[in-house]
Amino acid sequence: MWKSRADKKLPPRFWSDFLAMVNTIYPKATLDEPTKAELYQLVWEEWQNGVQNHQIVKQICSCEKNQVVPSEAARQRLTRHRGIALPPIGAVPGEVFGLESLRDSTPISRLMAKLAVLEARLDREYQKKKVDNLMVLQLKRDHEKLTTELTAARDAAYWSTPTAARPATPRRSAKSRTVAVENSASEYGQAGNGLPMARAVEPLRLTATAPDADLEPAIDDDIAAELMNSWAKTTK
Repeated sequence: MWKSRADKKLPPRFWSDFLAMVNTIYPKATLDEPTKAELYQLVWEEWQNGVQNHQIVKQICSCEKNQVVPSEAARQRLTRHRGIALPPIGAVPGEVFGLESLRDSTPISRLMAKLAVLEARLDREYQKKKVDNLMVLQLKRDHEKLTTELTAARDAAYWSTPTAARPATPRRSAKSRTVAVENSASEYGQAGNGLPMARAVEPLRLTATAPDADLEPAIDDDIAAELMNSWAKTTK
């Protein structure tokens, strides 16, 4: 056991990557709570010994008619993967979360944030009843381009949120959304001129990745400040 990890709990990102790898190899398999808890303990122990994630997955075997066979991960020559999935917002070391709580990787989340910025600007123009000017037309073209990039990024990613699971986060009210963004921006020391804009676009609906109008995906806290700055720059 590594001395540096002897008294440490399993990092949330290590567990999220493990779950994502297993889900990619066995997309139709499900994990009940007892099995998940047992796996978590095994992964934690291997992590304490310095074993890399893909090596841990390779050590998992499959059973066919009570006969142990090489795992599909070993057959596919699974290599090292990191950062393929984000843990739930607010996850702490030692927390056992499930596959349904995983979030898309940072590159995909950044594309979602850019889409949110475009939708905020479009919403602002629509409130002014400016729907046919050149700016709106350009924003629509940019929105279509980013949507295509997001789809391509999801297709190219090693793992991405299953389509049915993407609108899993209940839509927050405009007020709570604004407070969350303000708090994140303040935390990073970037509140500044962005705050008035956050209030101005309260009706924003992140429909690009949430087909259900009553649901929306969560924007990562670590991207909120960047989104805030983008709002400020585009409305000066």
